[in-house]
Amino acid sequence: MNYTQLTQEQRYQIAIPKKAGHKQSDIADMMGVHKSTISRELPRNTGLRGYRAKQAHRLAMERRQEKVRPSITDQDWLRIEALLRQEWSPEEMGERLKMEGRHSVSHEWIYQHVYADKDNGLEFAGHQKVARKLKADIFFAHPYSSWERGLNENTNGLVRQYMPKSRKFDTVTDEEIDFIMHRLNHRPRKTLGYRTPYEGFFNTSTQLTGVALGS
Repeated sequence: MNYTQLTQEQRYQIAIPKKAGHKQSDIADMMGVHKSTISRELPRNTGLRGYRAKQAHRLAMERRQEKVRPSITDQDWLRIEALLRQEWSPEEMGERLKMEGRHSVSHEWIYQHVYADKDNGLEFAGHQKVARKLKADIFFAHPYSSWERGLNENTNGLVRQYMPKSRKFDTVTDEEIDFIMHRLNHRPRKTLGYRTPYEGFFNTSTQLTGVALGS
């Protein structure tokens, strides 16, 4: 039996009953497709947070496009790993690479690359924890008042990547402040359409993903 190419609407028809606990064979019957279509779809297009229709469709489309374009090169991964060491999240990297016209890499692929890579050292394990924290959508200024200082709290979270709460401010040097300020002002932000605060303030554009490799 041939595998059926699914539409995004059909993937919603899979996601909803699956979340409700239906078996794969029942889902196939409800959709009128062979059970092999479902059994192949789920492991191929399930992300880190489970099977979600929109994400599953995007992964499927990216896989289809990958067949007609060059694979990710060693140089691409070197660039990504250099940006990881600058504490960028996989989503920030993927979108910024696309913005600068470089080889686009899905942030899901970057996550998988990081998780699978055992010989890159402790700094990568630390970055995984940071990246997971950056996936949070809510930052609390005060209990029951999450709306008060959303941007400020988000920035505080970014600063904490460099200075933990245990760090006393009277030990922070001017050089450290300048370094952190430079990193955050030249880091792409989702709320700015993956432009940096520097680019937004000065209404300009810069090349960021080529800096690490000297291009």
